[in-house]
Amino acid sequence: MRTSSLCVAPAINLDGLDLVTGALKGGSFFDRAYAISRDYPQVPFPSGWKANILGTDLNLQYPAGWAQAREIKAAQGVTSPSPRDFVGTEPLSSPEARAVYKFTRSYSPSLTLSYHTQGRVIYWKYLDCEPPMSREIAEFFGEMSG
Repeated sequence: MRTSSLCVAPAINLDGLDLVTGALKGGSFFDRAYAISRDYPQVPFPSGWKANILGTDLNLQYPAGWAQAREIKAAQGVTSPSPRDFVGTEPLSSPEARAVYKFTRSYSPSLTLSYHTQGRVIYWKYLDCEPPMSREIAEFFGEMSG
């Protein structure tokens, strides 16, 4: 008998989500984010915010490719907390990223899906690593989600 488990995390970046949706209005966290955003006038505040409330982009916090991401983002001028694209001071320096990493390592799933609403893109491989059926799974989810 085959069994499957499904683990769903509706949101990892809760404080960033609260900022973007308007649930976080005023207070020290809002003020800190607003201060960070003033250095990046090209990113609309708060609608363009993608980082956690401290200005670290959680999508760039994982050990895979972190050093390369840091070089790329630094070349783009992002070397400190920002509304998006700051990789952090080291991999897994954000508690949210550490929690997801630890959970994933302990659970050791055969498949993970990370759905991001801003990019509207489904990636099926990472660099030269393309797991079996990954493209077909991505295409299926693309068709189902529109």
